[in-house]
Amino acid sequence: MSSQARILVVGGSSGIGAAVGRSALAADMEVVTASRSAVADDDRIGQDHLIFDVADDAQVSTVLSSCQPFDHVVITAGGARPVRVRGGDIALAMQAFDTKFWGAWRVAALAPLTANASVTLVSGVFAERPAAGQAAATCVNAALEGLARALAVELAPI
Repeated sequence: MSSQARILVVGGSSGIGAAVGRSALAADMEVVTASRSAVADDDRIGQDHLIFDVADDAQVSTVLSSCQPFDHVVITAGGARPVRVRGGDIALAMQAFDTKFWGAWRVAALAPLTANASVTLVSGVFAERPAAGQAAATCVNAALEGLARALAVELAPI
C-alpha cells in the first residue's frame, strides 16, 4: 500500500483545480481528479480521473462509493454566470447553487475520508465584494463559505 497522501480534486481538469492537481503531484501526492467529462490521457493530471456531475446525486454517490478513502478533498467545481435579482433568470441562479454549493455539499457528504482528512472548498471574491449583476455569484460564494464553517464544526477534527 502506498504511503503517499491521496487527494481528490473535484473540478480538477482545468483552472484552479488543475493548478491544485499539479501542485499536489509536485508534492508527491497520489492525485485523483474529477470533472463532468473525460480528459485526454495527455491532459490527465494524476493517476486517475473520475467522471461525475456534482449536480447529480446519483452520479456523485455511485462514483465516490467505489473510491478508497482520501486524505484531502479539494472542491473547485461550479460557478455562477452573471444574474441580477431584478430581471435576471432565476433558473441560472438556481443552477449556480446546484453546482457550486450543493455540489460541494454532495462531495463533502459522500467522499470517503481518512481519519485525519482535510476538505477544502473554493469560494470567490464576490462573497466579500459584491458587484452589480453578480447577485447569484455573491450569494452562492457566501453560502459556500458558510458551508465551510459548518463542516469545520461538524467534521472536527478533520
